Amino acid sequence: FIDITPANNNLVYMVASNPNDTYQGIYKSLDSGTTFTQMENTTDIFEGDQSWYDLAIGVSNTNENEIYVGCLNVWKSSDGGDSFSQLNQWYSRTDSYTHADIHFIRAFNNGIFVGSDGGIFESIDAGNTFTDLSPGLGISQFYRISVSKQDSNKIAGGLQDNGGYALNNEEWLNYYGADGMDCVVNPTNSNNYFHFVF
Repeated sequence: FIDITPANNNLVYMVASNPNDTYQGIYKSLDSGTTFTQMENTTDIFEGDQSWYDLAIGVSNTNENEIYVGCLNVWKSSDGGDSFSQLNQWYSRTDSYTHADIHFIRAFNNGIFVGSDGGIFESIDAGNTFTDLSPGLGISQFYRISVSKQDSNKIAGGLQDNGGYALNNEEWLNYYGADGMDCVVNPTNSNNYFHFVF
């Protein structure tokens, strides 16, 4: 995956994976992509071997040395790719949270936008915090749902890449992440919800 920044039109950054989908490296070209040099960073910014599915790179449009790479989490380099620091943990909903399975990172105006299986996130402070822009969008996909035998207002649902949800008192509550898959409301006690993760 490649990105170019308006801060230097001759500069091209590329992130590459090995044949087994693990992290290979960050490469930098100063001649518009004619030649590339591998940067020194050896930190596993992929955190696994699923780059076949989720991988993105983005460069600040005002600072040519500020790079963002995402697979599961967002990683940032302020020195042109020689070192990276992790900005978040996909399973921890803090001010820097972005959902896992990152497919898109781009700089627009003064923001960094991250697109993932869980929605769209924006940072306007160089990755220190992210805002979830997805609330209110009807974009989730249920694998399965289960409705209580006693009360049709009690529903459990497993979402593709977005965890398990339970409808109770007309409010959808998320109670874990990952793939939601199968679920069931206990047929003898509609207050018990069971989910099975993928």
